[in-house]
Amino acid sequence: MIVVLAWRLHTWPAQRDHAAPLRQLTIAAVVLAALAARFGLPDNPDAVTAPATLMGDCRLLSAASI
Repeated sequence: MIVVLAWRLHTWPAQRDHAAPLRQLTIAAVVLAALAARFGLPDNPDAVTAPATLMGDCRLLSAASI
């Protein structure tokens, strides 16, 4: 999802003839925000009791439905 957002933020200003440094700065901001969200959010305190294969299948099916 972050990649799609970064791509859209790169192509949208390019269509409006904005300078390349502005587009690069917006992509850098998206990547930094994603990293901050990834490492800044706390861990899940609840124990996961579901089998790993169930979780993996669910993620694959969710990705396939997009």
